Amino acid sequence: ELEVERGQLQVRIDELEQANSQVKEEYDKLQQLHRSQWEKLRKKELEGSDLIQSMIDIKVQAAADLNYLNEKPKRVKQKNLEKDLAVVSTVPIAMDIDTSRQVRKLSAEAAGHQEAKNFK
Repeated sequence: ELEVERGQLQVRIDELEQANSQVKEEYDKLQQLHRSQWEKLRKKELEGSDLIQSMIDIKVQAAADLNYLNEKPKRVKQKNLEKDLAVVSTVPIAMDIDTSRQVRKLSAEAAGHQEAKNFK
């Protein structure tokens, strides 16, 4: 009777060990799948970050290009003004002596008027 019971228990132990082995194999497969999926996720996150950075770089360059184009007429106008000023500054101005005296007199009167205003 004990031998029969012992045999039944041994069979039960073998069954449990086999079931335990199958559970462990399934657990190992799931763990490997989890690791693989986690690595794929990290890789996709890095690719997403790289794509976002690339888009930002493209937008920054586009903005710089647009700013350059928008400012180009302003730069051209400034260069033309500088050229005109350089030309005009080399041209002698003819002025007769009477006109020169009148300009100095008006300047002196304006300066005196300004001093009187400041004094009050």
